[in-house]
Amino acid sequence: MRGMGREMLKDGSLDPPPRLVRYATVVFAAVTLVNLRNDHSADEIVFAAFFCLAAVLNIVGAKAMADGRAERWSRAHPVLNGGILVVLAVAAWFVLLSEFFGERIGVLAGFPIGLAFAAFLIYRELNRTADQPADDAQH
Repeated sequence: MRGMGREMLKDGSLDPPPRLVRYATVVFAAVTLVNLRNDHSADEIVFAAFFCLAAVLNIVGAKAMADGRAERWSRAHPVLNGGILVVLAVAAWFVLLSEFFGERIGVLAGFPIGLAFAAFLIYRELNRTADQPADDAQH
């Protein structure tokens, strides 16, 4: 069952996100950037950074995952890949929690939950790649 999404993207049975979804993330990123003109608070800066990074990953990542470039890059740059994952996880949990519970709870709960979530995903990815033979890593 592990890696099912990656294999489905590679064999063509799972399509990348539709264009509408990819364009919507760009629109969200643009709206948050425009909103920064009026509001320079920390949570608005995190929202803008999160949506901009999500838009870039959604536009570039869809094709890169389908043809295997993303997997090769993540294996070649494990520290940078883990850093991006930590930033995305912490920002996502902050955005989610601060919308419902306020900025303080977003920081106090979002940071450790995001770190734990990212650590779990990194641990799972390291175990997955350790189980694969070296020949499979080249393709």
